[in-house]
Amino acid sequence: MIRAINIRQSEEKGFTLVELLIVVAIIAILAAIAIPQYVNYTKKAKESRCANDAASSCSMAAAEYANTGNAATNSAGGATCSVSSDGAASITAQPAGCSGCAVSATGNVSGCTGT
Repeated sequence: MIRAINIRQSEEKGFTLVELLIVVAIIAILAAIAIPQYVNYTKKAKESRCANDAASSCSMAAAEYANTGNAATNSAGGATCSVSSDGAASITAQPAGCSGCAVSATGNVSGCTGT
């Protein structure tokens, strides 16, 4: 009797199909939650990068305008910002991989979308 139990225990190795299916289901649920969050994270990071590149370019152009009093153009991060002789800033070239960046009258950059 004891020998029969020992033989049966040694023959049972590995996982059952049900156990494996449960593990696969848990991984699928976690992936269904994590993937959309990752996509949102990368989208926000691209938009932030675009806005920062454009803002940096415009800040440098505004500083040059403030120092010289003349129209100024500056590039940073692939963005080109121009400040006219009347002090109005505009983005003349969008940062690389970005679109829709605009400068307000107060110098704030908005509307950037990353691709």
